[in-house]
Amino acid sequence: MNKLLYKQIRLKLIHLSEKMRIDDFLRDMKRNRKNNLNVRENERLDSAKRVLLKEKIEKNIKVGLVKDIRSNSYWEKFERFLVNNNIYYEFYDIHSAEYIDKAEHYDVIIWHPNSDVLSQEEAKSKIEFLQYHMNKKCLPTAESIWFYEDKIRQAWLFKINKLPMLPTFITYKKSEAINYISQHKHPLIFKESVSSGSLGVFKSDNETISKKYINKVFSSGRKGTNSTRKHKGYIYIQKLVENEGYDLRIIVIGDSLLGYYRYPAKNDFRASGAGNIIKKGLPTEAMDLARRVKSVLPYSPMLAVDFLKDSNSKEYKIIEASIFIGCETCEQLMVEGVPGRYVYRNGEYEFETGRFW
Repeated sequence: MNKLLYKQIRLKLIHLSEKMRIDDFLRDMKRNRKNNLNVRENERLDSAKRVLLKEKIEKNIKVGLVKDIRSNSYWEKFERFLVNNNIYYEFYDIHSAEYIDKAEHYDVIIWHPNSDVLSQEEAKSKIEFLQYHMNKKCLPTAESIWFYEDKIRQAWLFKINKLPMLPTFITYKKSEAINYISQHKHPLIFKESVSSGSLGVFKSDNETISKKYINKVFSSGRKGTNSTRKHKGYIYIQKLVENEGYDLRIIVIGDSLLGYYRYPAKNDFRASGAGNIIKKGLPTEAMDLARRVKSVLPYSPMLAVDFLKDSNSKEYKIIEASIFIGCETCEQLMVEGVPGRYVYRNGEYEFETGRFW
């Protein structure tokens, strides 16, 4: 077999592997919906501590709660919080043609949008409109939805705030992209801007493959993870640094911190979405950095930050961040087999046992 034919076959296998991964993800989503996994989960919800407001809300507010359609949905957790704190709410159909008229009845809108491209476009447009033009309080805020699931916008924020992220290159110019791959050591990691769970991630082992990828993106476009939108007109590259073999997710909510370690599947470099999770104590330096990231990014009640630990510098580097996560359990942190959370008090992290939504 000649080298050219070998490379062509290898490239096709890479694309096939990536497509199979996407198909598996979509098949799981369809199976979840078929099995009606969005049923109420009162037993699981009530197994976690109730979250109560420290001070009673003086004004009688009305909340419009959007039902997000997904497995491990958020709306039931939000509803539990509203009920436990005696806050009036109604279910709000934000997708309706009458969403503006219906919004007039509410002071606060709570919504966990889906993470695909079209859902993000709807969410960003409507939340900005509700917040800026109708003066509604929104969760998420317009400022935080602006960078949700958008790797490019996050990278810009990390850069201007001088945060230690993985070496990242972003351009909307083909010539710059070609020049970059010729001057940097492979492998390189190409990513779509709007994607999650390791979807939309492509590893290129050499310059020939990278150039073919770039040519496709800047011509007809490359088939993306979303069937309605191609990856076209921009390049996002992260260097594959030597690391400790896992990524670390730290979730910051106020003074509380939770998190876990994620490991890639065999013969893969992607930890997110692989399902190989280990829960144990979190390193202080990573929690410090996660708190710093949350403090400088546009406000969000919760922020999850994903890190790699550089094997050479021994420093934690930011991969990306998210204002929502896949929340399958109320045990997002375990230390020596005990569920709980870290609470930042008086400059120290104290472990507090418990289960939390």
